[in-house]
Amino acid sequence: MTSERYETEHKYRLPPTRAERFLAATDRELSPLIYDTRRPTSYTRTTYLDTPSLAYRHSNQQSMQRRLRIREYASSLGPDDPPILTGACYLELKLSEAGRRVKTRLRATPVEIAAFIARSGHLRGINGDPSACAVLRGELRDRAVAPRVSVWYRRRSFRRDDQRVRVTVDADIKFADPSSPHDALGRGPECVLEIKHFGVAPDWLRDAMASLGVPESLSKYELGMRAIEMARTIPYRSNRPARSESA
Repeated sequence: MTSERYETEHKYRLPPTRAERFLAATDRELSPLIYDTRRPTSYTRTTYLDTPSLAYRHSNQQSMQRRLRIREYASSLGPDDPPILTGACYLELKLSEAGRRVKTRLRATPVEIAAFIARSGHLRGINGDPSACAVLRGELRDRAVAPRVSVWYRRRSFRRDDQRVRVTVDADIKFADPSSPHDALGRGPECVLEIKHFGVAPDWLRDAMASLGVPESLSKYELGMRAIEMARTIPYRSNRPARSESA
């Protein structure tokens, strides 16, 4: 992957205080993204799909890592307020190699995406980007997939005005079985900092990243699958995560 249409991605598992120091060091270059000023706290629910043989999970051992997922967004009045799904829903294919990634995403309703997956790539009724439809149709043409794990997390997002640099900070990461997404089976790292940029990282970003150490090959899908496997052996006891839908 060499074209500038691909992003370079760096992931760090950090204490929250170190993530805050990074944000303070870059606050002159990055602006916070607030998607709904009335409900400014943002959440993401990502449901990972895989084949019966877990081909996407096993791609961790290959040069090209593949992820197929459904991404939904939620918002709340604050960290202590239950999040409510916004209705935005995307089917995404993410390809990652040597820290570089490209993502194809298609917006549709949850019902449309479920029907698309059940029919293994038939996209009738979805009015989306034709090129994204073609990529996802090809991805699923000979694959049967099903939801394997859902991951909830509270996300803060930052972006440079030219949109060439994006930073996210994820906290309160919880893993759940997709059949019962409100019942946490385990928790993820306390804080995950992700830095994405097109082309060569600017000097100010490289300077700020120097204090973070070596980035990790961190996969929320892999962590979630391990949490589910462990919960099947040792039940995980936790408060139920906040409801995501209104009654």
